[in-house]
Amino acid sequence: MSGKQSACSQMREALRLGRQFDCVFAHDAVTSLTTEVDVRAAMQTAFEHTVAGGAALFAPDFTRESFEPGGTD
Repeated sequence: MSGKQSACSQMREALRLGRQFDCVFAHDAVTSLTTEVDVRAAMQTAFEHTVAGGAALFAPDFTRESFEPGGTD
């Protein structure tokens, strides 16, 4: 990814990169967040890394409307 920066960390931990970005993207890994506390912590981390006027995008594989217990992709 030329000109792009990525970081890998547990979303439940306090990741702090010391800078902000125009966009923070959290893809399918957000599906592993199973409690409201975990979701809020991940969102707080994303927003702390997003510049004013920027965007934080969370894109889970499943939502309440599409989740089927025991289903597969």
